[in-house]
Amino acid sequence: MNQTYLVEPGVEHYGCVVNLLGKAGYFNEAENLINSMPMKPNSAVWGALLGACRMHGNVELAEKVGEILLDLEGENSGRYTLLSNIYAKAGKWDRAEEVKALMKEEG
Repeated sequence: MNQTYLVEPGVEHYGCVVNLLGKAGYFNEAENLINSMPMKPNSAVWGALLGACRMHGNVELAEKVGEILLDLEGENSGRYTLLSNIYAKAGKWDRAEEVKALMKEEG
């Protein structure tokens, strides 16, 4: 992208690609892209992957990504809600309740 279009890819470009890969079900590729980014991935990038986890029911990766997101922006109630909904959809009601309780605890 840099050599062809003279555009230095920014975090928003990486976020878009992560979103596309995740929605297509390419979780390993999306996670590898995040881990190879030349800058620190922000909550929008991780949030795109968490949204894809919900879409495809990938609870295992959602747990990992959810933990990262809650560390990055623990004040964002939407992240807690999304993670709780992922657990609920998978029938993991205890985990869904734990996330809700954590959200209340964090304020």
